[in-house]
Amino acid sequence: MADTIRRGAAHHGRTGALLALSLLIVILAVSLLEPGWAHGADDGSNSAFAGDDPNATAAATATPVTVQYGKDARQYYLAWIPPQPTTRTAVVVVHGGYWIGGSPTSVSGLNKKLYADGIPSFSVGYRLAEEAKWPAQRTDVLAAMSDIKSKADSYAISPRRVALIGSSAGGHIALAIASTEGAKATCAAISYSAPTSIDLAQSDAGGDARRDRLATAAQRLAPTVKQKKTANLPVSPSSSDAPALLFAGQREWLPYVNSSLYVNAYKGTGLAVQPVILSAVSEHAQAYALNMPLVWRMTTKFLDEHC
Repeated sequence: MADTIRRGAAHHGRTGALLALSLLIVILAVSLLEPGWAHGADDGSNSAFAGDDPNATAAATATPVTVQYGKDARQYYLAWIPPQPTTRTAVVVVHGGYWIGGSPTSVSGLNKKLYADGIPSFSVGYRLAEEAKWPAQRTDVLAAMSDIKSKADSYAISPRRVALIGSSAGGHIALAIASTEGAKATCAAISYSAPTSIDLAQSDAGGDARRDRLATAAQRLAPTVKQKKTANLPVSPSSSDAPALLFAGQREWLPYVNSSLYVNAYKGTGLAVQPVILSAVSEHAQAYALNMPLVWRMTTKFLDEHC
């Protein structure tokens, strides 16, 4: 298979005008990917494993350890520690769900893939927008990361090599940490279909039930002007922020201009912030991350390069 990458940018419905301001977007042509990749749910935990791979089989049957890092019932994480880790890099996985749903188990497919690769990972729960407003979600994930780093020896990881992977709304939280706490908090952030702009989420409502739901959830997450200001990403782009890799499907319901806007903000900083728009892909977040081999290879390569 030729891992050929072509560059380009295209308009996307109501947000097309914004793309005129975008950087050139990397588009991975689906026709160039390995044949047979499967479709998945928007935020399900199903994943594709090779049936004869012993590491994948072990991952499929692994039982994570539950660790409470705060007093709230949602402030816990699931620790997925391979018996023989291949790296001291750890990955904190942040679930999606429009900031108002989801749980650490909803991203277990990503944890299992990391486990199969010998990479320790932690799926973090956080207070939802119905219970606590922004930036409580970012604060919770940071608190979980602090707890994980404090136990680095027992997890056989390096506290300086903790990366973030976020799915959908979880991608927003991961990028919020990357762009506010920077490299001191995480060595890299990878997002799958992150809604980076609260303003765009609200202005792009209409015509699609999922975009309508996102707009309503964004209002619940950040109801005040001050909250919106710090929830629109990146807040203050700097070369001291964490490197980031942003994936999005060209035809998915969440406009990929979200990724473009985030990347454009770092133009000129010299920081490795890269967009990857998947050509002709309509799947959202975990669906392509779990089932498109090239996406996973790019994910692990980015972790290798920056962590």
